[in-house]
Amino acid sequence: MLNRSAYRYMLLIIPMVLLLACTEDQVQFTLDDISDPVSLPMMEELLPGTWEGSFRMGESEYTVRFSLTRNEDGQMIGAFSIPQQTQALFIFDDIEINQEGQITFRASSLQTGYTATLRAVQDAQQVMLTGTWKQGGTQVSLTMEPSNIEQITHMSRPQDPVPPYPYVEEEVQFSSPEEGFTLAGTLTIPEGEGPFPAVILLSGSGAHDRNEELFGHRPFLVIADHLTRQGFAVLRY
Repeated sequence: MLNRSAYRYMLLIIPMVLLLACTEDQVQFTLDDISDPVSLPMMEELLPGTWEGSFRMGESEYTVRFSLTRNEDGQMIGAFSIPQQTQALFIFDDIEINQEGQITFRASSLQTGYTATLRAVQDAQQVMLTGTWKQGGTQVSLTMEPSNIEQITHMSRPQDPVPPYPYVEEEVQFSSPEEGFTLAGTLTIPEGEGPFPAVILLSGSGAHDRNEELFGHRPFLVIADHLTRQGFAVLRY
């Protein structure tokens, strides 16, 4: 049988155990708690180089690799690859840094982009990009860290024709006065005297260019080259 003094000690011990248990469950740290956005001047030094991160889409995990540098005008330019989807290398058509330090990478033709903040972690000894990756109609969280990969490369497509071509290639434009817009394309014409039969290559739905490029493949470029070598004039746009 416990005496009155023993009960007093139990009452002191039990609340302390409950307090420790609740505290351990509730203390959770997030990246925002332990990191700070990097200042704009520091971004200029830290962004160039290669970056790597991964995201999950459905049951699959994908790796994203960035290669960033500056052109002769000091403007940030870059490219990215997603090895699990394709070995092609895609160019960002725009990289924008606003006054709040938010960085937006855009590849408009692919309906792809990344909006992120550059953060310093562990007393600025480590940096990472944290943000949202958008691809098509999908958005996922993506964290990227500096990578030791020296560069990411473009996978060669042996079927792509390489100049000089045995035919004439011209950049052309044509207008629609009724609609008020101008379209541009590439016209390839066989050597020799015409007239030549003509073929028009017009891509279907989706964000394509005149080569109908998708994930590094350029089917209209390959088709136009083959047909022109066979005596057809080809317009692709």
